[in-house]
Amino acid sequence: LACLDHGWRQALAQLGSAPDLLLISGDLCQDESWGGYGRLREWLAEVVAPLGIPAALLPGNHDHPFLLRAALGRSAALAHVLQKIGWRAQQLAGGYRDYRRAVIDDLARLPARSAWRVVCGLTGSGKSRLLRALAAAGAQVLDLEALAAHRGSVLGHLPGEPQPTQKAFETAVWEKLRRFDPARPVFVESESKKIGNLRVPEKLMESMRASACIRINISDANRVQLLIQDYPHLATDMAQLMSQLEHLTP
Repeated sequence: LACLDHGWRQALAQLGSAPDLLLISGDLCQDESWGGYGRLREWLAEVVAPLGIPAALLPGNHDHPFLLRAALGRSAALAHVLQKIGWRAQQLAGGYRDYRRAVIDDLARLPARSAWRVVCGLTGSGKSRLLRALAAAGAQVLDLEALAAHRGSVLGHLPGEPQPTQKAFETAVWEKLRRFDPARPVFVESESKKIGNLRVPEKLMESMRASACIRINISDANRVQLLIQDYPHLATDMAQLMSQLEHLTP
């Protein structure tokens, strides 16, 4: 903070007049602590705010996003900066908390307005392939496994592709739900309550379980072929395959 204050005063002296905006890039706090961000907030209030200069903060890789947001709040100036450099930026009315609350409320409300067609079948029966074909043909599809970066079954982990956070997953589901036309059916694959480490929204699960099921029946020989094609990494890594199959042991 002492370095920031020194640099700020030097910049003011060189400019000769107050700038239109102060942009501070991260890392904003050396120890990612509430106290550290609090001291930055106090410095902005005591030194910068009296000059009427808006301040925008760009967090660094080592900043703690939640502590930063809690201590310093949102900044309209950041949206202004992004707009000036050509980004399509818009400040959220009410901030992130209101946005998150709207997502949660909609996840409880939106599933009931869609007419669901739930694709059911054993692992390896081609359910995800059918969803992709339906989407390519123009049908409304909610591919939960694609959004979750996981195939859903005990073999579902995708190498080199980490799952999103729970909040990011819920936001992605919400983005899909709010764009569906209630007058047209929505196709979705039958899922358990969790896809890998992620929980499917409760009201969505309720709507899916109360809806019509389209069952895919396929021979064991064809299932084996689809499994080999869809899980090639397991066909070449028997240790990983056995490790995942151990989860089935009672």
